Formats: sequence, C-alpha cells, structure tokens
Amino acid sequence: MAVYSICFIPAALAILLNLDEWEYRLPRPYPIFQLVLTLLSILLYVSALVLWLLYQFSEELGGQPQRPNDGNCRDELTHDMCAQDQCLAVAVLTASNLLVYMANLGYWARQVL
Repeated sequence: MAVYSICFIPAALAILLNLDEWEYRLPRPYPIFQLVLTLLSILLYVSALVLWLLYQFSEELGGQPQRPNDGNCRDELTHDMCAQDQCLAVAVLTASNLLVYMANLGYWARQVL
C-alpha cells in the first residue's frame, strides 16, 4: 500500500503543477522532474510486484500457489470472491500500472533527450 501512496502523491502534485503552470518555477526543468519521478515510480512498482508475487503465490513464503480445490470459495467479508482471486487482481493491476509508468518513462525520456 505504501508504494501506491508514495507514487500517487508526487504524481498528483505534478499534475497540479502542470495545470496551474507552476512547472516553470521548479529549480530543475519540468521534463527532468517528471523523468526522475517516473523512474522512481517504476523502481517502486517493480519491487512491489516482485514482493507481492513472492509472498502471495510462493508456498515457501506462506503464500498459496494454486486456487483452493474445494469449489466453495466464498467468504462474507470478500463479497463472494476468493482470496486467491483478490491477490491475482492486485498483481494484474500492479503490473498494468507498471506498464503505464514504463510508457510514461519513454515519453519523458524522449522529451529530455
């Protein structure tokens, strides 16, 4: 959860800077600021994805590598969704966010170079 928050707050700040045209008041050029911010976000998302996959799906680390075979995968707290499905959804959404940040890195790298 910390990775998502750490990446969201500076991204929201960068959007606000861009909307109010305050990016020209930064001590560094705005594209370099965005490039560094995106690179930091990519590093954090890669670490979050790797650690999430290891701890949720590795049996050696206490995870569950396969779906339960009992077919009754309902829990009132999870709104009829398996815990395994929730963990997989978090992994897929984190990976898709990582891909968006990588595309963003390509854009800002082209702006700087």
